[in-house]
Amino acid sequence: MGQTIFVLKKRMCKIILLFICQAAFYFPGLTQRSCGTSAPSPDELMKNPALRSLYDSMTAKYRSWLSTQLQRPTAVRVFPVVVHILYNNNTGDATNISDAQVFSQIDIINNDFQKLNADWTNTPAAWQGLVANCEIKFCLASKDPNGNYTNGIVRRYTDSTNFVLKPSPKHNNTGGSDAWPTDKYINIWIAPNLNNGVTNRLGYASFPWENDGVEDGIVIRHNAFGNTGTAASPYDEGRTLTHEVGHFFGLRHIWGDDQTMADRCSGSDGVDDTPNQLVSTGGCPGFPLTDSCTNANPGIMFMNYMDYTNDACMYMFTNDQKTLMDFYIITAPNRQVLLNNVNNSCGNCTLTLNLSGNSPGGGAFYKAAVINSTQNVSLGGTLLYKAGTTIRLQPGFRCINGRTLYAGMEVCYPPN
Repeated sequence: MGQTIFVLKKRMCKIILLFICQAAFYFPGLTQRSCGTSAPSPDELMKNPALRSLYDSMTAKYRSWLSTQLQRPTAVRVFPVVVHILYNNNTGDATNISDAQVFSQIDIINNDFQKLNADWTNTPAAWQGLVANCEIKFCLASKDPNGNYTNGIVRRYTDSTNFVLKPSPKHNNTGGSDAWPTDKYINIWIAPNLNNGVTNRLGYASFPWENDGVEDGIVIRHNAFGNTGTAASPYDEGRTLTHEVGHFFGLRHIWGDDQTMADRCSGSDGVDDTPNQLVSTGGCPGFPLTDSCTNANPGIMFMNYMDYTNDACMYMFTNDQKTLMDFYIITAPNRQVLLNNVNNSCGNCTLTLNLSGNSPGGGAFYKAAVINSTQNVSLGGTLLYKAGTTIRLQPGFRCINGRTLYAGMEVCYPPN
């Protein structure tokens, strides 16, 4: 049975895409994530000379780049995000997820990529010095491709309850939603279901060395997104997107995707400070955990975001993983252009919330560093502010009506 499934996965991979670039998982509620196809495995590289040549050239370029790098100045890189919510009322689930669920997920990836997640301190002492602040921030877009103000969320009804092929969520004519320009936005599609007949996937992403064009981006199941609403245990802490964004910026699975090799321990994720590892890790194991590749302490780095443990048990990137993501952000044309175009879509009101008139009920504005308001604002009640928030008056600005906004998502509006 296992061999049959493996053959089916390989055939599906050949049909869908030339370069393999998706991470696939089981339904939330099952005990372990599962990946059908991902980065090229050593076996696949041996069988495909063109693919091996491409991958070898990327590895050589990274090693050459690494040898010339000085200490990079500390600077947080900001990437604009648009979230396409594909919903169908006939799935039995609330697939038209709330703005609050989207906001919770943006908070999570910002924390995870800036080492602001409280659980990173659970990292064993042997590796705590390796935990990286990747200095990457994500903002929901404040302007759409036409220059109109937006909250960075697109909602589109679909007749499809399941998206099987990689491109299908990404086009209007296949029941999905057309991408916003992929050189200006990270496009994230939220789908009702991702089932290829063999596995139920939680998500998949494009790698930076691929030329996906209008299909560049990330797809996530609605119930593996954020930490509220439809998010379902054990994938209800938003780490599926953290994992997939890691792929989007060039990280491979930590065990090197070497499932079919006779000598699995010779596979590599291309990162120097992650221990060699035989296979993926599921569930929430106790530390230390060893295998035949890491048969001594500290063992397997199963808490790394690029393994397959449950959301609650993954909470760190390493310094060398950060460096590899830096390499692709700086050198990969389809990632570099995103960074260069950030000012076109993130706005200029970082961490400032502008209010006038009646504020929307139930707003959660605690992220704001500064609140500019023409009205009296009470601390508490339906408006929750971070301790130490500055309240000052500045006339002529308004906030979008009826929305729950986080100021850190660059949502501010000029006078009418």
